[in-house]
Amino acid sequence: MELEERIKTLQKELLEIEIVLQDALKTAGKSFVSKVALQLDSMKNSIITYMEDVKKHVQEFNEKFREAVIAEKERFDIKLGE
Repeated sequence: MELEERIKTLQKELLEIEIVLQDALKTAGKSFVSKVALQLDSMKNSIITYMEDVKKHVQEFNEKFREAVIAEKERFDIKLGE
């Protein structure tokens, strides 16, 4: 009889441990998903900032290139007129 009681006690303790482990796993899973979401948002914001910076530099380059082309065309037109 004592052995059966010990077995029941151990089964109860194992069930309690299993419940605690399941709760810990759920908590860890939620924490992981939350941290991944924060990291993805951070990466998204970094990419947006990078793309805006690249766009700004491309626009500046295009403007300078356009100005250089116009200046070169004017020099070429002057030489043609000579």
